[in-house]
Amino acid sequence: MRSVYGAGVVKGISERMPLSELFGKTREFIVGSGGGINVAGLVAGQPEIPGRVCREDLQKGFVSYYGAISRIVRGFGRKFGLNCDVNSAPNCVNINYLMDVLENKRKLDDGEIKSCPVPIMMKLFDVEKRRLRYQDIREDPFKVIKKGVSIVPYYTSDSCEVDGDALVPLDINYLLEKRQTRDRIVIVLNYAPERKAKHSLKSWLERMVAEEVFPGIGKVIAEKDARFMENVRRIESAGRENILFVYPDKSDPTRSRTTDPKKLRISYEMGRRDAKRIVEFVRNGEN
Repeated sequence: MRSVYGAGVVKGISERMPLSELFGKTREFIVGSGGGINVAGLVAGQPEIPGRVCREDLQKGFVSYYGAISRIVRGFGRKFGLNCDVNSAPNCVNINYLMDVLENKRKLDDGEIKSCPVPIMMKLFDVEKRRLRYQDIREDPFKVIKKGVSIVPYYTSDSCEVDGDALVPLDINYLLEKRQTRDRIVIVLNYAPERKAKHSLKSWLERMVAEEVFPGIGKVIAEKDARFMENVRRIESAGRENILFVYPDKSDPTRSRTTDPKKLRISYEMGRRDAKRIVEFVRNGEN
């Protein structure tokens, strides 16, 4: 549920800056995973939806601990030569339920998303070709969002394209290659850029299970943390005044599996607060 921080950010931006002004100062939104839902809510004029989905709708029916344990056990079994089918194990997250909430319960306005004057590029990873691709959410909002939140190895998707942010977080090369020197770049992370021992264990388990789902993808997961931290260092050491790096502070209580409404609210309010920095940064620059 870490994207609740970003949901707070888009809500805070909407409270401080009209969409017409935001669109006039933005060349492109580049999003990944839950960030696609957050920005979709913002441009649709429904910035409250992403936060409500995280805080109210995903407490039950979305995360399956049985699915997680089943996939890990089967992954171990495959690793040691047993005939265990990881693909047939229950998914750890119910993406179909999430999409139903967005389309039918919260009624995210895909018409408004399609009419947004600014591209909304979702980061996708093609598991067959082992490469990133960016697709404009405006082409088919719910279809592209669904691909973008299908997380390997937690969810086995019918599509060969899945959440690119989970596999290649912070694709700084794409950002820097596309932007002009004077463009201002705002990077929003839903977690502090640090990696602890328990995160390394989590990555190892993800790599083991993912390799059984999509043979060969384990290498991508094995390298993602080192690549992520390298890009963080590149950004922070560059000292470029036209890049703003925003993420929750260390008191953020939300983790990927957090469902406690009180903790989610704290993270959400952090995002709303930090949106002030973004608005000030954007307004002080030139597009």
